[in-house]
Amino acid sequence: WTTLSRVYANCATFGEYQHVHTDGDVWTILFFVNSRWHTDWGGELSLYHDLQATVATTIYPRPGRLVLFDGDIPHRAGIPSKYCPEPRLTLAVKFKRD
Repeated sequence: WTTLSRVYANCATFGEYQHVHTDGDVWTILFFVNSRWHTDWGGELSLYHDLQATVATTIYPRPGRLVLFDGDIPHRAGIPSKYCPEPRLTLAVKFKRD
């Protein structure tokens, strides 16, 4: 999995909507960029068993946290709560499976 496929930043703010989706035949690395984050701010990454949204696990943002997962796993980026004073920032890096 050494072929870089895509790199981009995400910025999510209160009031947005994210849908359950897959990234396809890639390994996805998600890096939580914010220098601070409180659990009650929301913004969690949810990984699902299937596209019918049966949650398998939830990963909360933490400054500097890196998450690696199979891009075929359905997932959804959580939206920050109205109590969050800043956007949820992530850097996504995707590597094509060879």
